[in-house]
Amino acid sequence: MVTEDKTKEHINFYENIKEANMRLRGTVVLYYGLPHYIMAITAHNPDGIFRVYMEPLSDEMIVHSSNRPPFEQYPSDHPSLGTAMDEWMEKNPKSALMRKMINSPKFNKFRPFPLGMCNYNGRVYYLERQPTRKSEQGLTSNMIAESRLRLDDQPIMGGPRGIALTSPALAATIRNEYPSFEECLTNLKDRTVTNDGVAFHRHFALIRGPINTLFLGYKDSVIGVLPHRDSTEVILDVNHYHTREAVQDLGIFINIVVE
Repeated sequence: MVTEDKTKEHINFYENIKEANMRLRGTVVLYYGLPHYIMAITAHNPDGIFRVYMEPLSDEMIVHSSNRPPFEQYPSDHPSLGTAMDEWMEKNPKSALMRKMINSPKFNKFRPFPLGMCNYNGRVYYLERQPTRKSEQGLTSNMIAESRLRLDDQPIMGGPRGIALTSPALAATIRNEYPSFEECLTNLKDRTVTNDGVAFHRHFALIRGPINTLFLGYKDSVIGVLPHRDSTEVILDVNHYHTREAVQDLGIFINIVVE
């Protein structure tokens, strides 16, 4: 049975400002394909279209600064909130704060977006969405399950372990930004580099082992070893035979062996 999408009935995508704030305020969404943190949503404009106040995820975000916008000074649906946010933007024209119409097609209807490998503090984590009873539609910390890739007792599952929702590390994951395989290989061979591993792809990473060994990680598991510490060969564990095609699709390894 096909049901009609009720959001088509609303110019603001959501039925009212209360629902819009409940779904999106304090979450990360994509706008024009890039991650943004939503501070406030207001209904103070005479055209009846809600305004979304947000900033792109970056190294230095105004949401954490002492001169942050007044989004916490009013209830989320208070009519004065929009006026206060607009006045702040006028006084801070060089800030990264953005004001967009909620019905902009660049929001892509606030659809979920992929996560994946995350390089954080010299370690590699695989991030994926987990079921939650919350009603938010944008991404929240409680929606993220982290698995640290390591050789002993891995994978380790759990809730957030310190990768903040507005962190540059998470932003890079969402934007699918990683160093190349060659860069990772070179740096992990350098004894002065202290990383446990580095991801070079949304689903793949190199993990350091004992005695200068290097291992290949795929999603939340370590699946194989690089016996020559280069791209000439990777030996996959037989229990991870099903990953062979994904490894082959990388186009990196000359020889792929399953043992």
